[in-house]
Amino acid sequence: MKYVLMGLIRLYQIVLSPVVNWRGPVCKFEPSCSHYGYEAVKTHGAIKGGGMTVWRVLRCNPWSSGGYDPVKPREPRGPEGDEDDSQARNLSESETSSPGETTQTSDRTEMVGLPTKPARDAVRPDLMSSRGARS
Repeated sequence: MKYVLMGLIRLYQIVLSPVVNWRGPVCKFEPSCSHYGYEAVKTHGAIKGGGMTVWRVLRCNPWSSGGYDPVKPREPRGPEGDEDDSQARNLSESETSSPGETTQTSDRTEMVGLPTKPARDAVRPDLMSSRGARS
């Protein structure tokens, strides 16, 4: 449904908009209502984006002041930042660690075969740039 609405808006922009606006751009808002509608449907989906587009077209009237009115970004979904992230992802106490608590790595690192301590000799001096090199 989202792509059908986006296609209809593009069809309007290509076919009808040049015919209706033969005197030039007459929209009070920036971006124009059709561009706003396209972005709203693309960002928020058919239901919410379509509703935002209808509300925008209803606000476009002689008594409106117009101006810059971009599409608001989508709010992130999922657990809030204050909740305990380990419980939201069902992680045990041993699977979660902070850098300040301990310096040990988890047991999974050894099972995979990754080194437990970073090797400083792995970086060749001739590959390091002079600006970012440490001595």
